[in-house]
Amino acid sequence: MKRSTVLAFAIAGLAAAGPLAGVAAAQTTSPPPAVSPGNGAPPPSVTPGGPAGTPAPNAAAPGTPDTRGQALRDQAKAAREACRDEAKAQGLKGPDRRQHIQDCFAAKMPQVAKRIECRKEGQAKGMTQPDLRDYVRQCMAGKG
Repeated sequence: MKRSTVLAFAIAGLAAAGPLAGVAAAQTTSPPPAVSPGNGAPPPSVTPGGPAGTPAPNAAAPGTPDTRGQALRDQAKAAREACRDEAKAQGLKGPDRRQHIQDCFAAKMPQVAKRIECRKEGQAKGMTQPDLRDYVRQCMAGKG
C-alpha cells in the first residue's frame, strides 16, 4: 500500500474518532508521521523547534474549562439569581423589578457591573469588535 494511502486512512480514522481520541493517541504513541507536502505548518499544539508532539506552553487541552472564568460566571449567575429572588419576594414587577435586579447585581458584583456598563457605552457609540473590546478595557481602567 502506498504511504499516502496509509496516511489518508490514519487521518480519516483520527477524524472519525473525534478530537480527544487524537490527543490521547498522540500522547501515548511514537512521533506522528511526516507532514504531507501540501501542509508545511505544524499543528497548533506543537512547539516550533521542539520535539514532535511537545505541547506548547500556553496550549490548553481541548475540553479543559477555563476554571477562573467559569468560577466568575458561576458567581455572577448565583448573584443574579439571588437578586431575582429578592425582587420576587418584594413583589416587584416591570421596570421596578428590572431596576432592583440591576442595582442589586451591581452591589454584589461591582467589577462585572462596571464591565457591563462600559460595554453598553461602547455599543451606544456604535463600536464593534475589536474596537469595542479595547474601549471596554480603557473604560474599566478609568473606572477602577
